[in-house]
Order: sequence, then C-alpha cells, then structure tokens
Amino acid sequence: MQVEIKIDSAYTEPKLVNIMGNEIKAVIFQAVLCGILGAGFGAGSVIWEAEEWNLVKQTGVYFILVSVSMMPVAYFNYWMEHSAGGFLSYFVILNDIPLDLTNRIVDTGNVGN
Repeated sequence: MQVEIKIDSAYTEPKLVNIMGNEIKAVIFQAVLCGILGAGFGAGSVIWEAEEWNLVKQTGVYFILVSVSMMPVAYFNYWMEHSAGGFLSYFVILNDIPLDLTNRIVDTGNVGN
C-alpha cells in the first residue's frame, strides 16, 4: 500500500500574484498584512477589559476597530471584489456574525455587569 501526501501551497488570489510578480511575493505580502491584522485584533482585545464600559460600548468600539483593520487588508489581498458592491457585501458578511452573536448574548440576558 502506498500513501501519497500532497502539500498545496498557500492560496493566493491570482490577481494579487500578477500584481506582485510571483506567488512567493504575494504570499509574503499577504503574511505581512495578516500580521498587521492580527496586531489590530490583539490590540482590540483590551477593549473587553474596560470594565467601566458596558457591552454595547465595547462591541461598538471593537466593531469600528475590526472594520478599520480588516477592510483594507481584505481589499489589498483581493479577498473582496474591488467594487462598491464587493466592499459592501464583504462589510456585511464581516460584521453580521459578531452582531448576531452579540444579539444572542443580549437576548439570553447573559450580558454581565
């Protein structure tokens, strides 16, 4: 019995590969932008430690921070279509899940003090 293991390269949008010149440069570019994005999420985690803020204020500030961090990274990495419709659909998808989770927490009364 023979087992074949295939390791695929990281997925990179073909448009980004064309702009960067090759796949390695595109992957490095994505990695750098994802590092910046991770730093934004890491910095945003302190928002949840602000005990004097209520859940709505924390969520609103985090929503703005995540949007400001995520949207440019998604745009430059070609994770979204470069049009107003593409921007809007990505924005809605990006923010629908956290808002839905927040609504569920508020509806169950599990908000905390």
